Amino acid sequence: MGWSLNFISEEDFKKHVGATIEKYGEKLESFDIKRFNKNIIDPIKLIFDKTVYQTS
Repeated sequence: MGWSLNFISEEDFKKHVGATIEKYGEKLESFDIKRFNKNIIDPIKLIFDKTVYQTS
């Protein structure tokens, strides 16, 4: 499959994706129950996203 994007080279794209993943750091680590429970769910944003993205 060929690279069909004119505004960025495939090599630059891969470098950018790699750098982005590295910046996520610990956010990409597995969640345990204690870490999971620290997250607070925002019901307003959940409803907003559901409506905007037309998902169930």
